[in-house]
Order: sequence, then structure tokens, then C-alpha cells
Amino acid sequence: DEAKSCVSTRWTSSEMAPSTRWDARKRWGMVLVLTVAAVWVASSFVVQSLEDKGIAPLLLTYIANSLFVLYLPMHGMLRKWKSKAQTKEKGYQGVEGGGVEAKEEDEHGAETMEIVAEMPSATGANMSDRDLAWAALKISPIWFVAQFTFNASLQSTSVTSNTILSSSSNMFTFLLAVLLIGEAFTATKLASISTVILGIAAVAVADARPTEGGGASSVVGDILCLVSAFCYGLYTVLLRKELADDERVSMTFFFGCVGLFNMTMFFPILMLYRVFHPAIFQVSGRNIGLCIAKGLFDNVLSDYLWARAVLLLGPTLATVGLSLQVPMAIVAEILFGRAAWVGRVGRTFLTFLGGALVLGGFFGLQREELVEEVYL
Repeated sequence: DEAKSCVSTRWTSSEMAPSTRWDARKRWGMVLVLTVAAVWVASSFVVQSLEDKGIAPLLLTYIANSLFVLYLPMHGMLRKWKSKAQTKEKGYQGVEGGGVEAKEEDEHGAETMEIVAEMPSATGANMSDRDLAWAALKISPIWFVAQFTFNASLQSTSVTSNTILSSSSNMFTFLLAVLLIGEAFTATKLASISTVILGIAAVAVADARPTEGGGASSVVGDILCLVSAFCYGLYTVLLRKELADDERVSMTFFFGCVGLFNMTMFFPILMLYRVFHPAIFQVSGRNIGLCIAKGLFDNVLSDYLWARAVLLLGPTLATVGLSLQVPMAIVAEILFGRAAWVGRVGRTFLTFLGGALVLGGFFGLQREELVEEVYL
């Protein structure tokens, strides 16, 4: 009677008050955001290390993003499994007979069938494979540029500076969400995001230091960070706009298409780059393995979790949540002995003040989302 137990639990959850359902979805979304933030901070150090060894940002980005194609066979397996499950439950539904025993079998079959029917379709309840592929085609170039500019900036900036400037995607996401998907523009949201931006500025001042060679490369790195932040904000909003909500889509198929399109669209660009930089493929097998490992964790796994978080929390809250990377990066650089502001009272004060402002803005925006979801 495990099926009856599952049905009872599912039925009970469906009868929960709206605030309880909101809490469950938002809490899960927050866990995903925290996990993704930690993975991305760690991966920034890995990317910096790989680029120090001579790996071109374009090659690293191409390998990592192409690995999304692994989701396509996963999608096929999920579809096959669901088809078998539906066929099996149709068999239960067709059971006929008299007496108490036959009646129990009928009820068992009907209830189990109800569970399977509640599961999201492997192809999306309302979106066909073609719709998802078209959405992936539109989003793929934006995602690739965001990743490439982020990786390239790490050649010129510290992880803390990179994380701080990339967090300006909060501002781009908020503005683009208002323009493209009609997200509510409220005083509390504006104040929360402004608080985050103030925190980012404080940490940026604390982290500022003279760079070697006149600082030109640092300026290039900062510009690349801002380009990445804009593209990432646009990607976040388009993800929400194109995929609508968590119950409609197969994220495995969508990301598989992103990987396939990245692999095919940017291969000619990679070959063209090789004409001018023949050493791009002169990479050891060990470093290629590290690129693949980085792609599997930092791109394939974490970006799937990130997309789920966007669909559970909404683009603005999810992106502001990623501002938690700032204090995470600060702690990581202290542990690795790379924090230039350690030992200087003014810089230390600004760093911790900035971290507090980022956290305050994050939780302030979460409260605003709670009010909108439950009471409006």
C-alpha cells in the first residue's frame, strides 16, 4: 500500500494553505541558489587556475557549454521510463473482477495512475519539443557570451572583483524583468536592490588596489564582467519568459538543446580563432580533463539547478540570491591568502559592511516576494 501512502501525502500537500505551498517552493529554491552560489565561487578559482596554465577562455567555455548535450540522452531515458510507467498503470486500470480483493486492486490501480498523471511530462505539459528547442536556440548565444566574457575577465581581475562586478546583473535582471515580463516594480524591490548595489560598491572600494602594467588589463576585465552581467540578466529573464513555469517544461531536453546549439554554432568560431592562435589546442590531457570536470559541475549540474531556482523563485529574487557569492568569495580569498584588504582597517570595514548590505538586500527582496505571493 505504498501507493496509497504516496497519494495520501500528495493529496494532503495539495490541500495546504497557499502560504505553506509558497514556503515549500521558495525554501527549495533558496537551497538551490545557495548551492549554486558556492559551486560558482569555487569554479572561479578553478577557471583562474586553468587560464594561468594557458587554456584559452574560448576553448574552456566551448567545452563546458557543449557538455549540456549530455542532457539529451537523459531526456530520452526519462521519456522511455514515463512511457513504460503509463503503460503499466493502464494495465492496472483495466483490471476487472468482483469481491473485496478485486475492488482493492482497482482502487490501487486508479490511485497509482493518479500519481503518474500528476508528474510533469518529459516533453512539457504545454510545450512541445519543437517549442523548447526554439527557446533554447534563442537563449543559447546569450548564454555562451555571458559565460565567455565571465571566464575571460578572470584573466585580469581577482575572484572577489569578478564576483562583485558580476553581481550587477541584479540591476539588469530587475530592469529587464520589468520591461519584458511585466514583473512588479515596487518601492521595496527597488530599495532592496539598491541596498545590494550599495553593498557591491562598498566591497569594490575595499578590494580596489593598483594593478601591474598601468591597470589597462584591469579595465578590460571590469568591462568584460559588466558585459557578462548584462547578458546574464537577459538570459535569466528570457529563461523565465520562454519557459513560463516549473510544471510545463522538461529542463533536461531544454539544456540538451542549449548544449547542441552551442556545440554547432560556435564550432566555426573556434576554428577561426585557431587560425590566429594555433596554440589553442596545445593543452595537456590532464588539463582537458579538468576542463571537462569543471564543465560537468559548474555548468551541467549547477546551471540545471540554477534554472530550477529561477522557475521556483522568479528571476529577480533568484539573481539577487546569487549576490551571496560576494561574501562567499571574500571568505574564500581570506582562506587562500589572496585578500588584499586584510590587515587594513578601512578596507576591512568596507568589505564587511558591503557583505552585510548584500545580505540585507537579499532578505529584503525575499520578504517582498512573500508579501506578493501570499497576500496579493
